[in-house]
Amino acid sequence: MKHKNLGIVILFASALVQAAPINSSTSVAFSKVFAIGEKVQTGPSTPVWVTPPMGGSYAGKQQAKVPGKILEGPMRSVGDLWWKIDFDAGVDGWVAQRDLRK
Repeated sequence: MKHKNLGIVILFASALVQAAPINSSTSVAFSKVFAIGEKVQTGPSTPVWVTPPMGGSYAGKQQAKVPGKILEGPMRSVGDLWWKIDFDAGVDGWVAQRDLRK
């Protein structure tokens, strides 16, 4: 019975650390980087996620310098900020801020 309860605790804890929107008090410092509706492009070739990691699934990969438009974000997951991008070509989804350029 202890092992079953431990599994429930782990499942609950993992749900707490999944992607969460940045609230207005913490987003002020990050709002100057990108904004919803802004055109961006990938820096290096980068992984794209259906939802941010830690609960999300892998959607595919974008090549370097592919342009796109920010649809949502930022979300914090796995210590990074993530933005949902509608790319001009290829797979769309969530990309780490560190892999995006203006």
